[in-house]
Amino acid sequence: MRNKILKPLAIASLLAVVPLTISSAYAVSKVNSRPSAFKLLNICGTAKNLPCKVGEIGPGGGIIFYVDNQSQYPFGYLEAAPSNLRPLASNWCKFSNLIGTTSGVLNTGKVDSALVLQGCLSDVSSATSLATIPFTAAQLASAPNSSATWYLPSISELQLIKINAAVQVGWKKSAAPIYWSSTEVAPTLADPSLAPTAWAMNSLDGSTSPVLKTDILEILPIRSFGD
Repeated sequence: MRNKILKPLAIASLLAVVPLTISSAYAVSKVNSRPSAFKLLNICGTAKNLPCKVGEIGPGGGIIFYVDNQSQYPFGYLEAAPSNLRPLASNWCKFSNLIGTTSGVLNTGKVDSALVLQGCLSDVSSATSLATIPFTAAQLASAPNSSATWYLPSISELQLIKINAAVQVGWKKSAAPIYWSSTEVAPTLADPSLAPTAWAMNSLDGSTSPVLKTDILEILPIRSFGD
C-alpha cells in the first residue's frame, strides 16, 4: 500500500541542511569516458539530424539538461523525464541499511539506481522502483541510441537539472517540493545516525539535505542517451 503523500516540506524542516556543491560532479574519473574522437550524435530537432542542446526536448520527450561536449562520459546527453512520466511521490526505501551509493557525482545515477533497486527489491513503493519506467516500443523506435529506462538521478545530476533547465522542467517556485536523488548519505563515526538517510534537493533554491529513506518526497527520473 502506498504511503500517505506528505505536503511539500520547507527546507528548514528537513533533518539538517548540509551544503553540497555541484563542483564535485566534475571530479569523476574518466575511466568510462568515450574515445577522444567521439562526436555528439545529431539526433535532435524535428528531423533528428541536429546536435541536442540544453533546455530543448530530447528524443525521449524529456528536457535535456546536460551535454557532454568534452567526451568525459559514456553518454552524450542527459534528459529529465517529462511530466507524464514522473511517478507520484514515494519513500526512497523502507529499509535503512546502507546500500553503498554515496559518491553522488555525475555519471553515477544509473549504476546507483540499479543498486538501490536491488537493495529495495521487496519495497514496491520505493522511489527507484518507480523511477525505472521502461520505454514503450514506440518510444524506443523514435529515440535511437537510448537507454531503455529512466532512473533516479544522483544528487549532482539533480542539481544540474536545477542549474541548467529548471524553467523548462517546470518546477513550481510557489510549492518548492523536495526531490529524491539516488545518493545515500555516508555515515561518519561522529554521526552514525546518517546511515538511514539519502540526499534530497529543494527545487526552489537547489539546497540539499539528508532525509530519512522512509519519508515521502517527489521523484524526477532522468536517462542518458547518445552513447
